Amino acid sequence: MPTVKLTDAVVDKLVHLCNTYASGVLGERFGWQDLERVCGLPYQTLGKNPRIFQAYHEAKQALRKLRGAQVVIDPLSKMKPTELEKRCAQLEEQNAALEKKLRLYELRFATFLHNIAKQGYNLILLRNPFKRASNMQQGRKIT
Repeated sequence: MPTVKLTDAVVDKLVHLCNTYASGVLGERFGWQDLERVCGLPYQTLGKNPRIFQAYHEAKQALRKLRGAQVVIDPLSKMKPTELEKRCAQLEEQNAALEKKLRLYELRFATFLHNIAKQGYNLILLRNPFKRASNMQQGRKIT
């Protein structure tokens, strides 16, 4: 079994987890086993780190206060969308609108090709530029 060391990144992650539990968002139950599952280290090792130990006990006290106050916490109200999530939702809406617009343009193009072919024009010749009429070169419209 690989050895897992208690690095600063792991400690920061565990302290953040304790703070999240303290807010009540993740439920009322919290114990050392929740921290053990995250990093794979036993609670004896985790309890020796002063930052983790303090964050754990603060989270337990906060949960006791929440339970004593009988406050019902809605997890969705605590978790507000970040700016990144808002921007992602905006971009998804914009993407859907652009895809719809693209489908309309593709339908229009297919209609144009069908009508041109129906008039007897060769679709292969349409790839080449049209020759300009002499009155078009002078800037007059053909009516």
